[in-house]
Amino acid sequence: MKKNITKPTSKERINVIMSYALMLLDEGKENIAERYKNREHMTLKEVELAKEHAAYIRDRQKKLMRGT
Repeated sequence: MKKNITKPTSKERINVIMSYALMLLDEGKENIAERYKNREHMTLKEVELAKEHAAYIRDRQKKLMRGT
């Protein structure tokens, strides 16, 4: 029996990934991010994508602060 899994590229999943990435950026809110990840049943691939995106956002913020 085949499971009906939503596509990770669907708008809903992209919103979940982006929300998780923004939660990862907040200092001291790791437990909230962890509960959100569990509640949304995020896959490992989605978690890795969110971590990459959070790193990208953090990098862009540093560049903006330096003014380059």
